[in-house]
Amino acid sequence: MDDSIIIHDRFSCNACADQGDLGFDFSMAFQPIVDCQNRRLFGYEALVRGLHGEPAGAVMAEVSDDNLYLFDQLCRVKAIALAAELELTSILSINFSSQCGIQARALHSHHAECGEGA
Repeated sequence: MDDSIIIHDRFSCNACADQGDLGFDFSMAFQPIVDCQNRRLFGYEALVRGLHGEPAGAVMAEVSDDNLYLFDQLCRVKAIALAAELELTSILSINFSSQCGIQARALHSHHAECGEGA
């Protein structure tokens, strides 16, 4: 498997595409979520990790108020891309920052005004 995955967010408009560089890279681990009663796999939770398996805390130490929104977006995109590459076919649970939800609503308004994105 190729260690470098290039992710293109096809839903970004031109004004949103140039949000800057995060300044660091990261990966994801997929923690199984088990239905204990039925003894079967229910899904996976995407958990941020460093490129060499560093814990979430090491990655989160690189996140600031200035790059939180971009980091949050990239986490979702990367989690979905990696899950697809691994051919995970069950439910994928992705956590995100509630602060970023507020910015996402503003971004949606921006897309409606500029006529780009969905």
